[in-house]
Amino acid sequence: MPPERKFLEDLVEAGHFDRDVVRVDRVVARREAKGGPGDLIKWRTLPYEDATWEAEAELRLLAPNWSKKLRQFKAREKLPSLASRVRSSFIAFV
Repeated sequence: MPPERKFLEDLVEAGHFDRDVVRVDRVVARREAKGGPGDLIKWRTLPYEDATWEAEAELRLLAPNWSKKLRQFKAREKLPSLASRVRSSFIAFV
């Protein structure tokens, strides 16, 4: 277990840290940065206005459900936008 993960687990066991604080509710956006990819994270216990940019390397270590939420984000990104669906429906109607 990486030392960062062990530190987090020790805090949880001691009752000093709530595991839900690092539960990802949704990956809102993704960007490339100098240190590697980063994600805009909407946290389970916080509103959208408190979403934060986090490095992928840190999310791998500290957010247990991040990889699942990233897969869901990538699947949503592949869906056509509402505007493109309305436009194609309009063109088909005319």
